[in-house]
Amino acid sequence: MVNKSHTLNFGWNLIAHKDYKLFSNQNEYVLMDWDGDVVLCVSVQDHEIEILRSNWNLHFKVNLAFKTIKVFNEPDEEE
Repeated sequence: MVNKSHTLNFGWNLIAHKDYKLFSNQNEYVLMDWDGDVVLCVSVQDHEIEILRSNWNLHFKVNLAFKTIKVFNEPDEEE
């Protein structure tokens, strides 16, 4: 798994596979996967995070102490 860390506002970080793309609009963020599908929409503030939308099969963890969102999904390997 090759991860990339994205710095968000208020000291938050998002860690995900390097093939994800992150787009922002002020304090709101949209994460798109390698197929161009939106998989996560979040809004961050200093002491809170709001999950606005996530795909049903997205596996992620929010660590409040370290202000980190980690996405565990990876691209499917071609055989």
